[in-house]
Amino acid sequence: NGRTNNNTAPVYISEAAAIGPGIIVQKKKDKSTVQFAVHLSGIILGASTSDHFKLEDRDYNFGSGFSLKLSSSLQFKQRLTISLFSEDYFLFSWKGVDDYEVLKQLTINEIDFLNVQGDKSSTMLNLLGLTMKYSLNKRVHVVLRARSFNRNTLYT
Repeated sequence: NGRTNNNTAPVYISEAAAIGPGIIVQKKKDKSTVQFAVHLSGIILGASTSDHFKLEDRDYNFGSGFSLKLSSSLQFKQRLTISLFSEDYFLFSWKGVDDYEVLKQLTINEIDFLNVQGDKSSTMLNLLGLTMKYSLNKRVHVVLRARSFNRNTLYT
């Protein structure tokens, strides 16, 4: 029971099955183009890094939830493009392991049919990114990209 915000562990998240609406708006003026996009998805089956659940080669929790993705880009004279995006994922795992000692005694066959999602938890992951692309000519581009990941998991 408690919060974990572990910046040293690898951060990964999956939307194996998700569905939802989105909208993209684009406006061109002179030699510039601006574009905005918003996508909202219900995550039917997803997964997120776990700080505690370790079983064979599995170190993640299954769950469901939703995601929100926002992006914008601005292009100048078809040479310079600046893009900013944010992705937020919210996953909830309800059926967790109560006794980790029992897991150590399971056979491979029992593990294959284990009916748990991992740890009982709520996970929020934010991915924020910036990309700048400059076209030197039609075949050569210089790209600078920065991304930030932040995961916050509440174990219950």
